[in-house]
Amino acid sequence: MGFDQAPAGVTDRVNTAALRAPRKGCCPLCGGPAPDPFVDLGTVPANCSSFKATAAESRNVPAGSIRLAFCPACGYIYNVDFDESVIEYDNTYNNSLNCSATFRAFEEDLSAELIERWQLDRGRIIDIGCGKGEFLSLLCRLSNSTGVGFDPSWSGGPTDAGVQIVPSVYDETTAVEPADLVCCRHVLEHLEDPVSFAALLRRALNAASGLYIEVPNAGHVLGSDDLWDIIYPHRSYFAAPSLERLITDAEISVLHTTVSFGGQFLSLYGSATAESSQTAGRDQALAELAGNVRTFASRLSERIARSAALVGNLRRAGKVAALWGAGARGVTFLNVVPGAADIDLVVDSNPRKAGLHVPGTGQVVVSPDEPALRKADSVIIMNPMYLTEITDLLRQARSAAQVVVV
Repeated sequence: MGFDQAPAGVTDRVNTAALRAPRKGCCPLCGGPAPDPFVDLGTVPANCSSFKATAAESRNVPAGSIRLAFCPACGYIYNVDFDESVIEYDNTYNNSLNCSATFRAFEEDLSAELIERWQLDRGRIIDIGCGKGEFLSLLCRLSNSTGVGFDPSWSGGPTDAGVQIVPSVYDETTAVEPADLVCCRHVLEHLEDPVSFAALLRRALNAASGLYIEVPNAGHVLGSDDLWDIIYPHRSYFAAPSLERLITDAEISVLHTTVSFGGQFLSLYGSATAESSQTAGRDQALAELAGNVRTFASRLSERIARSAALVGNLRRAGKVAALWGAGARGVTFLNVVPGAADIDLVVDSNPRKAGLHVPGTGQVVVSPDEPALRKADSVIIMNPMYLTEITDLLRQARSAAQVVVV
């Protein structure tokens, strides 16, 4: 079946006309001239990880627009239309990936690496933006350490012995004494003022502390075929040059930056006492990033068009389509791709999402063992990292559906 013919007008979904509006001010990271937006994704749900009890509630969640700008001086990418007031990290916010065996294996390997790197044994760990505390608890169990996590979406519940979760953001009023390891995973991209937060991180480090930061890798989003990780709660999009600049400007030494999880995550290892920071190759990385920025809008438009053609052809052929993954990528896909709001089933392994509804489009989320899944002719998946896991789960569900990675 041919899925490569785009319906008329679909390529206009990434609006280039709106990019001409001048922006005043300066780059929030380096203070250089304010860059112009390079891609406009239009209006999307602001709380893409907040699932509601009814379809009506989900279709009426607050929305915001995404226009991304790129600073050629430092590599910082940010949404110039970001509005903090429409974001609420309450107890309906749920972006945990720990229901996936693939992701759990990644976190187990990462925990072992951090424990070995920082020689953690009966130490003290701070995890900023800890979610439900799964990763913090894993680190503490494996290293016999104690830990304190911070997350405003924490709604209470049992925790491991020695683990405390504070239901708040980490700021001047909640900051605690320095720890042996400070983790900050998938937090920086949500912050309106990452510069001030980096200074706060510096004060959480003592002479022996280690720092581990993990963010979505903007270099991967912009430079690969994996284009879907663009969501409203992400105020910032960091690649290695901008993340290193942010951290070194806060007087934290960068020991090492690397990518993981199929290139989708960017990781930085830092210290308050190292004599020098990693800077080699930064100019080349900036130039490569700038080249990918120049072509991104057209590549994203083409991907949206192909995805719309896929969904439309399935619909016209009378096929039942399911989308697997009610995470950030899935919510972006369902709200941005024309026709995707009519996809029959949305599947997710997280039991806390089952029976709730997708922000913006309103589909109910079902579990992998939902009998209706066996009626699906095609299963669309957003993230190739989960292909093997999803294929195995479909086999267990006795589904013969064709799996399509978009």
